[in-house]
Amino acid sequence: MGCRSRIDKTTSSIYIIMLLTFLVTYKEFNYIYNIFLSFNYSYYLF
Repeated sequence: MGCRSRIDKTTSSIYIIMLLTFLVTYKEFNYIYNIFLSFNYSYYLF
């Protein structure tokens, strides 16, 4: 029983880590995309 609960805890922590990583990468991607767009706008302006 103890091993099973430990495995469940491990899987749940892995899911949480995956979710956090996804959120962080999504935020980073948005940030980079916004910078890319601003560069494009400045390129068109000048």
